[in-house]
Amino acid sequence: MQVVTTIVAGIGGIGVVFVAVVKFSSNIIAKRLEERYSLKMNKELEEYKSRLDNKTYISKTKFDTEFGIYRDLSKAFFKMVRDVSIMIPIGVASYPANEEAKKEYENNLYKAAVKSCVAAQDVLSANVPFI
Repeated sequence: MQVVTTIVAGIGGIGVVFVAVVKFSSNIIAKRLEERYSLKMNKELEEYKSRLDNKTYISKTKFDTEFGIYRDLSKAFFKMVRDVSIMIPIGVASYPANEEAKKEYENNLYKAAVKSCVAAQDVLSANVPFI
């Protein structure tokens, strides 16, 4: 009986040691797995942030380019409309009394309108790929 009790006590003692070793090693393994997973998640997060920053830069650059094109087109076409509308007399206009001076004045208005139209078309054709 004493021998059996000693064997059971010995196995029980080894079992306790075995359980302690397994618990200790499982904690170490769990910490290492957690660190590895944490590093992987941090790396993925940084890649995601990088892609977002890149998209933000591209969106900002695209917006700035489109806004500049819009500003150039607006400026050119408003100048064209202004110059063409000046050619059309409305009500009482202040024209020179001399017929020759009147024709010269109208010719200058026409040339300015044509110049503005050509400039607006040039701005438009230069920005066609971006529209």
